[in-house]
Parts: sequence; C-alpha cells; structure tokens
Amino acid sequence: MRPGQTVIDADTIVVMEAGRVRARGGHGELLATDTLYRELVEALRIAAPPAVRNQPFSVDRQPQV
Repeated sequence: MRPGQTVIDADTIVVMEAGRVRARGGHGELLATDTLYRELVEALRIAAPPAVRNQPFSVDRQPQV
C-alpha cells in the first residue's frame, strides 16, 4: 500500500479547522468541494516521490506508484 492510500480508501474523512469540523466526506467528494482538503492533498504530492508527483492528478484517477 502506498502512502496516503488509507485516506483515499476511507469511507469518511473529517477535515478540521480551528478545532471545528469544516467538511466531511469521501476523498473524491472532498477534492471536489473543499479547498483546504484539496490544498493539503496537493501539498503532500509535492513531498511525494517524482514518479507520483509527475503524474496528472484528478478526482477520478489517483496517481500510481
């Protein structure tokens, strides 16, 4: 399992901000609807290996290692 796969496969992800629930939903839903979650995912891709970082990113398709 590659890093982050657990989050991608989770039924529900809860996004917290300032101690409060900002959003909740699945990975694809949050990518489409929550800017903070999308920015976090993109920031983590920056730290990913080049093989992952250089792949196109979309809600429907996750990068493969």
